[in-house]
Amino acid sequence: MLLAFVAQEFSPRWPLLWDAELLIVHALFFTMAIATPFPVMLIFAVVTGFLWDVRYQLPLEASTALAGSVSQNELPFGFAVLSFGLSGVILQGLHPKFRKRSMALPVVFISAITALSLFGEYCVLRFHRGSWFFSSGIAWKILLSSLFCSLISPFFLLSLSRLAKHFRYRIRLDGWSEYEAIQKRRDEISASPANAG
Repeated sequence: MLLAFVAQEFSPRWPLLWDAELLIVHALFFTMAIATPFPVMLIFAVVTGFLWDVRYQLPLEASTALAGSVSQNELPFGFAVLSFGLSGVILQGLHPKFRKRSMALPVVFISAITALSLFGEYCVLRFHRGSWFFSSGIAWKILLSSLFCSLISPFFLLSLSRLAKHFRYRIRLDGWSEYEAIQKRRDEISASPANAG
């Protein structure tokens, strides 16, 4: 995650594409939210959100503020923790798909969750400023940024899948103990036509 924050600093914005950017930290967290158990996801949400707020939401002095910075200290501190946490809770439902090594639905959900979190951040910013303004340029920026996240998320999903296989980590479905899963499998085998005779 720390390497993702470093890479995020060098991630360019594309002025020709409505200033859309590649959100590496978001893509990595969202893939980790799909692959890790709920308590681990919450820990990563707190750490990632805290680091994001420290990097982008601490107030800057007027003399040291960069010209053209969009939002310095406009979102409440801790908003990123809440945003990452809620997104992670939603993505936890994709454990079975990741367990079956299905990539299509998680990639679509990562794109959708990225768009929703960016739109939520924009709504909070506009509420803080006391006015509402939404243009097609902002919509394109949100959509293209979420599309960029969906383009790099398969790489992260494959990497996490390989790591899980290398370390022999098995993603368990929530609500099922290992014993219940084994019992269910035994019942399926005993009820199969091959064992009926």
